[in-house]
Amino acid sequence: MDRRTCLVAALLLGGTIQGRTEEPPVSLLLGEVTAQDVHIRTGPTTNCEDVAKAARGDLFLVRDERFGWLQVDLPLWATAWVHEDLIKLELEREEMPLEREKGKELPPGEEEAIEETALEPSLEEFLCFGVVTSDRVNLRSRPGLTHTTLGQSNAGTRVRCTGRYGEWIRIQAPPGQTGWVHGDLLDLRPLHMSSLELEEQLSNEGALLVYGRCGEEGFLLHPLVGPFAKLKNEDLASRFEGQTVLLAARCELGEMPETPPLLQVLAAQTVPRPETEAP
Repeated sequence: MDRRTCLVAALLLGGTIQGRTEEPPVSLLLGEVTAQDVHIRTGPTTNCEDVAKAARGDLFLVRDERFGWLQVDLPLWATAWVHEDLIKLELEREEMPLEREKGKELPPGEEEAIEETALEPSLEEFLCFGVVTSDRVNLRSRPGLTHTTLGQSNAGTRVRCTGRYGEWIRIQAPPGQTGWVHGDLLDLRPLHMSSLELEEQLSNEGALLVYGRCGEEGFLLHPLVGPFAKLKNEDLASRFEGQTVLLAARCELGEMPETPPLLQVLAAQTVPRPETEAP
């Protein structure tokens, strides 16, 4: 059993690793991405579909280990797909595909065009909120019943919708979903905090680990996707501007579909910039 497997097993099977005498016991494990454009997959094999990408230096909370792969929380920019029958869109204007009115004939050629579109749907980009209408609705990695289930969502869950492909709606994956990264692409280290506050807050229901660089006006930035969230805590936003931070936070939808998610920060700490990274 290699060092990585031993470390993961010790942390995830209820054990603790005692460091130097002045350090607290470790109960959480971080994985730092060591390459660029790393695929986060639906399962522990390269045959599984990818659902998001990570950049070099990204930090993820490690949940499990299997066959040399590590299970991590999906980042906030990950997407999922829900069938249109299971979600109600909150559109300001009707944006449904053209339907034939009863008793009205379509001009020659138009009917054929609609049929071709139905056979080969294309991705329609839009932004709106949607509400899941049933319990235990499967969140898929791709638009189609044959694709992998990332997780489930229950009736009343409000989500940010970003597009449609045929009968499938693309949404921003709700917090709490997980994916898999090969262990060779993560550098594992214990979650030693400047204080125990971050670690303790991550044990709270609904809290998640978020990593990024704090930009102007409280936007959290990521090298692959740009601004992906905004801090609700104005004092922290100004205090950490220009710094890379690790947060324990609760995620909320923005006031409008086009606005990024809001993070209610429970605890935070800065991450030192690597010596090789330019300012």
